[in-house]
Amino acid sequence: MTNDAMRSLPHRLREAAARGVLVDLRTGDPGADDVMGSDRWDTDRTVPAETLRAVLLGGVERVPGEVAAVRLAGARISGVLDLSHADVEIPLFLTACSFTHTPDLTWSRLRTVELDGCAVPGLTARFAQVEGSVTLTSSVIRKRADLSGARVGGQLDLSGSRLSPPDDVAFDGSGLLVEADLIGRQGLVSTGEVRLQGARVAGSVHLEEATFTGEVRLRNANVSGDLVLSDASMDNAGGTVLDAEHLNVGGSMLCSRVTTHGEIKLYSAHVTGQLVFIGARLDNPGGSAVISEDGLITGGSVLFNDAVVRGAIVMYRATVGGMLSFMNARLEHPGATALALDGLRVESLLHCGGTFTAEGGIRLGGARIGAAFTLDGALLSNPDGHALRCADATMAVLRLRTRKPIVGTVDVRHAHVGNLDDDLSSWPEHLRLDGFTYDALVSPATVEERLAWIGRDTNGHRLRQPYEHLSAVYRRLGDDAAARQVLLIKHRRGRVELPWYGRAWGRLQDVTVGYGFRPLRAAAWLVGLLVAGTAVYALNPPKPLEAGKAPAFNPPFYTLDLLLPVIDFGQERAFNPTGPWQWLAYALVLSGWILATTIVAAVTRSLNRQ
Repeated sequence: MTNDAMRSLPHRLREAAARGVLVDLRTGDPGADDVMGSDRWDTDRTVPAETLRAVLLGGVERVPGEVAAVRLAGARISGVLDLSHADVEIPLFLTACSFTHTPDLTWSRLRTVELDGCAVPGLTARFAQVEGSVTLTSSVIRKRADLSGARVGGQLDLSGSRLSPPDDVAFDGSGLLVEADLIGRQGLVSTGEVRLQGARVAGSVHLEEATFTGEVRLRNANVSGDLVLSDASMDNAGGTVLDAEHLNVGGSMLCSRVTTHGEIKLYSAHVTGQLVFIGARLDNPGGSAVISEDGLITGGSVLFNDAVVRGAIVMYRATVGGMLSFMNARLEHPGATALALDGLRVESLLHCGGTFTAEGGIRLGGARIGAAFTLDGALLSNPDGHALRCADATMAVLRLRTRKPIVGTVDVRHAHVGNLDDDLSSWPEHLRLDGFTYDALVSPATVEERLAWIGRDTNGHRLRQPYEHLSAVYRRLGDDAAARQVLLIKHRRGRVELPWYGRAWGRLQDVTVGYGFRPLRAAAWLVGLLVAGTAVYALNPPKPLEAGKAPAFNPPFYTLDLLLPVIDFGQERAFNPTGPWQWLAYALVLSGWILATTIVAAVTRSLNRQ
């Protein structure tokens, strides 16, 4: 550039700025205009930073009917553009420009800043205030872009830019305030940490199809609209990929088809709308792919449909205003817990249907599900532990109809279900049923099949409650025969824990009266003994104890006198059998007492049940 040209450049820029006219120093050759090769540009394309600063701060003569603005393209800006603590009255628009040093906008006041297709070593704009928008699109920023504490009156747009600092922070927006949208579409690439903790965005955050290598921090951030990460790629393997602790989103958090390597933290996050991970690929093997150990709240549904997750999903004490769906999802955390939902509150449905697969345990301890928990077509496997643990959970419906029998233990102790709609072949070999209650059985299983189901409990022979509750359900349905059979089997299975004399007494009650649940059996014994005794003593009448005083011998009433401990017909005291018939009399008396005792015990149990 000649000395005359150098001297004329400030005048040229100032004159163009007065009218908002573009000063374009590009050659028109894409190769020659590539900002990454700006060190090879001709010197007549070099603009000293002091010159640009002078135009921005020196003021321009306003031209009536024109809007003043600095518009510069294809320039190599040499030196430090220092606007720190400055008040810049006119907008700045730079296109395809290259900076040799990091611009400094710290504590400055600006109208609008736009860098499109530029190459910038870095950007320092801490606590800057921009009345309009800040646009950093399709640019390369080689060092940290620091907008911490800044205020942007319009939108902040990083679409298509590439942030690749040598240190660990690519973008620092800590405490940033954006009055409109924060945008990072069209292939934004960030290599390094992105800090947005404590940031406030009055609009939405759009980061669709962005690529992040390093942690993205949204802790304590507030987004009034939607937070969109659909189709984004986020990689911080072995660490935190997205820190959204105490994040507040006024709209929905949309992460459909997002790909992550690392841990997503959602501790105490609050999403007014939906939380969507449909089709996501979340990878953190051996750890948690998504974790919220305390108080995630969503006003709408949480959707993991068609997602593939390697690592655990942990949502302790989460509150979901709609449904929580894992339809067709695949969760892989073998040998550990794949889905931890302890303390969950869901207003609607918990859906794990379709081709849902969990390699690892599912925990729902203390969960409250307003509608149904469905496992239609699901596949659950955790061979050496709990495949499903719902202890103390409450739900309106449990629909358990898996593709194959569950592999691993199912624990529903002290859970309550309104309607139990299950396929008994879906339950595994090992169950924990103590305290499990349900209001109604939907499936048409027989009482024998239900008893076999209870028998799968590893402590089933020691427990009373599963049998008593099943019996009560049958009784409410009007099936008294099934109710009695369940209680009979309870006593039969329970006596294995008794000492030998208890087992003997139990067998005797079982044989004689079926523990009181087979009353006709007692009548049959009584009739049988009565017929036998009558026949024997009719053929072999005993001699009277006092001849001439004894009543006429009556074989049936004599036998009844022996059998019935309480009723006295006067026959037993009047006659004395001898020999083998005396032993028969003793046997009849003993049988009578046994029958009476077992009947009394049965009646007592019946009254207790009432």
